[in-house]
Amino acid sequence: MQMFCKKLPNFNLPIKKLKCSLVSKAYHLPSQMKCVELNKYADCLDDLKINATTSPPTDKEIGAHQALIKVMAASINPFDIEMTRGYGREAMNVFRRMSKYPEFPLILGRDCSGIVIKRGKRFRRFKVGDAVTCVRWIDGQGTHAEYVVVNKCEMSLKPCNLTHTEASSFPYVGCTTWNALIHSGVVPITGRPKKVFIPGGTGGIGSFAVQLCQSFGHDVFTTCATDGIKILNNIGIKNVIDYTSTNYLRDLESCGPFDVMYDTLNEKYFELFKGLLRDMSFSSYVSLRPTLLPEMDEQGVALGLLKSGGKFLQSNLSQLSSGKGSYRWGFFTPNALMLDQIRPLIESGKIKPLIDKVFTIDDALDAYKHVAEGHTRGKTIIKMTED
Repeated sequence: MQMFCKKLPNFNLPIKKLKCSLVSKAYHLPSQMKCVELNKYADCLDDLKINATTSPPTDKEIGAHQALIKVMAASINPFDIEMTRGYGREAMNVFRRMSKYPEFPLILGRDCSGIVIKRGKRFRRFKVGDAVTCVRWIDGQGTHAEYVVVNKCEMSLKPCNLTHTEASSFPYVGCTTWNALIHSGVVPITGRPKKVFIPGGTGGIGSFAVQLCQSFGHDVFTTCATDGIKILNNIGIKNVIDYTSTNYLRDLESCGPFDVMYDTLNEKYFELFKGLLRDMSFSSYVSLRPTLLPEMDEQGVALGLLKSGGKFLQSNLSQLSSGKGSYRWGFFTPNALMLDQIRPLIESGKIKPLIDKVFTIDDALDAYKHVAEGHTRGKTIIKMTED
């Protein structure tokens, strides 16, 4: 598992030597900001609160390779809901201690779109005033706030054809999917097209993943309820199977076998989906429900790593012995290079944002509850200000 920002190429651009530690235009930073804040883990989302008296990050909190972003819009991911219940806390606290960040109060949110308003003394990749998309790792505060500090390796230019609301919908799901399918080599950018099955095509990850794989010429199939078929057709996805149909299993089997299974449904139908893979050694089942974090929460970091590693090895050996290829875990990894490669696909129209609902920061708790209910059609967005 790559729980860190990968080393990136030198993004430094020619620029005159700066005499000050921070570069900023005349921008009035308020004394307080609104944010979605968690002060303890709980099963009830009512324990979340909108804090309107939190101080924005100060100059001292902006590292040399970081920038302060004025958040225009941010998306809510299911992972944010799980974090409110303490999911992954043991592993995350290791990184927080290394970076000297407290566990609470915790501002949630993994991605956003916004404007660069201040830069660290060695930050050169973007200039003040640039519109960017960002994806945050878990060692600092999140994006469900009016201002957030972001590392250089966590941001890219905003696609020029999207509003901030639209642009905030893809960084987290984009990095998760790119890392799980493209960076891993499971789905190639060039070469022989593969037949790929991605259930849950109207979900946040599913709607992005089907478009990404299709943009590289692969034969992509997905599932959704009847009312979602038209939604997917409107963003260019044609191979859609209605899982509410009485012929669902027959239709699904007739579309297979598949080279790649990208399971966005937390392995609820593991045996069914695994059986649809092609009987070849290069077939791949990619799960987005690794046992790593929950095992660490239950057993502690060291024992959790050992136990989850054993389960992964057992699952992989079992699948290989059944002739259905390999079993893999997909992980979220924040990476600017991934966002850079996704951006032209969006600007060319090959990937379109799918937005379910938009809430204001004042109604963010309702937005969280909406996502927690499940069955959203695309991404749910918290809008901080007008585009």
